[in-house]
Order: sequence, then C-alpha cells, then structure tokens
Amino acid sequence: MTERAIGDLRNAHEGHDIYIVASGPTAGFIDPAFFDNKIAIGVNEVWHTFRNLDYLVRKEARNSQAAYASGVPMIVSRHNCGNTSYALNRFEGERDYYVFDHLDNGLQDIDLSIISLTGDLIVVSYSTITSAIHIAAVMGAANIILVGADCGTLDGKVNITGYPPSILGDEFYRTFITQIEPQTAAVRDRIKEVYGCNLYSLNPFLNLGLEGHKYER
Repeated sequence: MTERAIGDLRNAHEGHDIYIVASGPTAGFIDPAFFDNKIAIGVNEVWHTFRNLDYLVRKEARNSQAAYASGVPMIVSRHNCGNTSYALNRFEGERDYYVFDHLDNGLQDIDLSIISLTGDLIVVSYSTITSAIHIAAVMGAANIILVGADCGTLDGKVNITGYPPSILGDEFYRTFITQIEPQTAAVRDRIKEVYGCNLYSLNPFLNLGLEGHKYER
C-alpha cells in the first residue's frame, strides 16, 4: 500500500469530461452502466450503488475502510473531515490511494484562493462535492457534469435508495443539503476562472418538468 499525492493525478484526464456522482435521489434514475467508458468520480457512500467509478472522494473516516475494500480507487483528505486537528485518514490493504492536503475546514467559509494552476491544496468545505469538483479540475477536465447534486428532496427523499443515513439525523441532513449550493456555485465560478472548466448538472428526466416527480427545498 502506497499513499500517493493528489499531484500525481494532475492533468491525468486532460480535455475529457468528468462526471461527479453525488447521492441525491435523481442519481437513482441513472443506470450505473451509463458510466461505463466514462470518467466518473463518486462522493462519499455512492460506491454502494455505483461500483464502476474511476475514483471515490471522501473526507470522513467513518466507513472509509469498507469503501477502500470495495475496490474503487480512493482519494481522501489528509485529515478526517478536512479538519487539520483531527486524525489522519489511513487505510489497511495492498492498494494505493491518493491523499490531498488542505486548509482547516471552515465548513461554509471557503478560501477560494487555493484554487490555482500550481497549488497543491484542495478545497474542503461543508460538502465533499466541492473537493471533488476541484480535484476534477486539477485532473484537467474540460467539462464537469454533476449527477445527483440535488440540494433538495425528490418525492420526499434526500438520497438514493440504499444510501447510509446521516449519523446526525434526517432533519439535520435535510437542512444541510439546502446550505451547500452557494459554496458549490462559488467553486464552480472559481474553476471556470482559473481552469476554463465548465460545470453543469445532469437531469435524468426528459425536461425540467421532472416527469411528474416533485422537487422541494
């Protein structure tokens, strides 16, 4: 087992589209086979549903060993939860994994200046998806396509079926998912400025009418 730096992935997928798969319920309407022959980065626990990911980005140590054992290549923050006063993220096994360094996690307060063409730090924030977006840009993505980054509920559901519940409870999570959109937008704007990389979101339905499904915030 070798701990590898995130810099080893710089421009590894230059000019390609990269999908970032989050746990919002719209992701459940995507056939996992859709990601075959595509570059896909999963976030947190989506490996339970999508086993054909190219990478999995995590900050939290909880369940990380199980995720590592799943075989999906891991990219993790140096410290648990992206908090520099917390324990280091480490794994037991023979496969290599990637580690990214970061500032202390300010949750909703992000230092966007670390998003640069030459910097070695990766953004950490309230949501892991901002780290995944930054990493995709470092990989050289021409376009980043978010999947399941819903920031709300669909038919009353907050996650894809089978996704482990938040340890902080359902009510906390429903509030949390409405608070992460501004920081995601800020990172989107910064990577466009620095990398010239576009970021869009995939709608699995025919149009914004959602084919009768109900979206709420």
